[in-house]
Amino acid sequence: MIVAALPLSGCGDADTWKTTNAVTLSTSTPTVQVKDSAIFTVQSAAMAEGQGYACDTDIEYRAQGAGLNVSWSNVPGIDTTRIFELRPTQTSTVDYTLSVMARARCLESKEDWKYSNQVDVAVTEKILPVVTGVTLTATPTSVVGGNPVVFTVSVTKETDCTLRVNTVVNGNGYSNYTNPAWSTTSGGTYSLTTNVTLTDTSLVIASEAYCTENASARVSATVTVAVTQP
Repeated sequence: MIVAALPLSGCGDADTWKTTNAVTLSTSTPTVQVKDSAIFTVQSAAMAEGQGYACDTDIEYRAQGAGLNVSWSNVPGIDTTRIFELRPTQTSTVDYTLSVMARARCLESKEDWKYSNQVDVAVTEKILPVVTGVTLTATPTSVVGGNPVVFTVSVTKETDCTLRVNTVVNGNGYSNYTNPAWSTTSGGTYSLTTNVTLTDTSLVIASEAYCTENASARVSATVTVAVTQP
């Protein structure tokens, strides 16, 4: 009696020898802010001895929530472990959940997709940088007209940002006077020469600072210098 050899997989087709093992998905960023990167790692486990032999694996992911709606999309590469990133786009002030799954299968075989666990990432509103304080000092605080006043601007901010500091002078013959050197990406020390005038004896210096990424949140400080006549 002749007995036909059975395929190793027991599925009736020798192509199914090439199979994809369990697929797992994980993230190193369980919570992200809007428009920041959420990083995912998908892994199709290596074959154990006797299970079959390695094949080229197709890996895909899908993502829903937090402004994303991605149908199955390829994760490039040839390794069984691959990394991909997503950037949630939802800008509401309410927290959102980004749900992601992955799947894999052997390209050469006729096997069905193997699906991973679902990974949920909490997405929160992006925290914009802000300036927390502006300090403005003038030396001296009383000066004889025609002499200089030295003023210093310093800024504190909560997080790193692209800083802008603008300074305007009024009084003592000045009207909304600005100097390009005073509009800077940081604070500094500057000099201004007072005018000799009998009608306007106050010099008002005002400095305003803000992060360009959050221009609506501005902080300012004002100092007044008395100008006497020679």
